Amino acid sequence: MEEKVSLRDLIEKEIEPLVKDNFMELVDIDVSTGQRKLYIRIKMDKITGGINLDECARMSRLIDDLLVEKNTVHSDYNLEISSPGLDRPLKKPADYKKFEGKLAKLTVFEAIENENCQIGHIKESDEESVVLATKKGERKIPFSNIKKANLEIDF
Repeated sequence: MEEKVSLRDLIEKEIEPLVKDNFMELVDIDVSTGQRKLYIRIKMDKITGGINLDECARMSRLIDDLLVEKNTVHSDYNLEISSPGLDRPLKKPADYKKFEGKLAKLTVFEAIENENCQIGHIKESDEESVVLATKKGERKIPFSNIKKANLEIDF
């Protein structure tokens, strides 16, 4: 039985080498359908430091050319490239490792002490879970229980 690959996953597979070759990191891809067009929103960052507007424009041209060349998308689309922002999403175990010590907000599937939202500093992480230092103590949260996670602005 053939496994169906989503357009999002196909785009990620196609552009990942290009992104890495340009010393960038792919943070997130969102593919959604508008009234008449497909919208492809890609968040990326430089491996060291933040991405600026000129780099977003350059990467947009390179990615658009690649998607056209590979015939990846079979309909009219809008492509948006942007920075992940200060409240960047945390998607992979490596993200948590990279941002240890930073404040994060995690929404979980199964409530922890009757709370679906956990806010705390990332103390440590491995391939299976993250430990948050919250106001109510440390919370070891398996990645399988994380619905959504973002960095928080720490004032």
